[in-house]
Amino acid sequence: MDDSSQRQTDGDVVRIFDTTLRDGEQSPGATLTSDEKVEIARALSRLGVDAIEAGFPAASPDDLEAVRRQQRPLIAFSDEMRERNLQLKRFLRNHLYRHYRVHRMSAKAVRVIRDLFTAFFADPRLLPLETQHKVAEQQQLHGDRGQARGVADYIAGMTDRYAIKEHQRVYNPGELT
Repeated sequence: MDDSSQRQTDGDVVRIFDTTLRDGEQSPGATLTSDEKVEIARALSRLGVDAIEAGFPAASPDDLEAVRRQQRPLIAFSDEMRERNLQLKRFLRNHLYRHYRVHRMSAKAVRVIRDLFTAFFADPRLLPLETQHKVAEQQQLHGDRGQARGVADYIAGMTDRYAIKEHQRVYNPGELT
């Protein structure tokens, strides 16, 4: 193993992280074509190298081309980590994402958005003045679809808290506007 590789141990497992492609390009007088980089990456892969740092694709068209031509993912979980990740996803799906309280909050959010859309579409004068102008412009250009798009864009820009507060302002008679 040369100096451009690092060993990472996890119990009895040795993981190899190779930087030949990155560091090789930084050596004086060394240049590699994208074909040569792909050939080196494939050789390192056949040797069982766990991770290959391929260079700087954002800064070099050749590095970008070499990365695109790889036949397998450049970054991936080990088999053990992939299994742990799947276990975590199953747990979260069953105990968090499908939890009745999450579903309850999602249902409330749908109602808030639907109610706001219905109110603003039926009476755009409920919208802030600047948004009224944008919605009216869209309505003139594209009819009801344009008006709907303008209202939807306004709602899409809201944070959750703002949407809830806006819903209260529009629908709660005791709320100050």
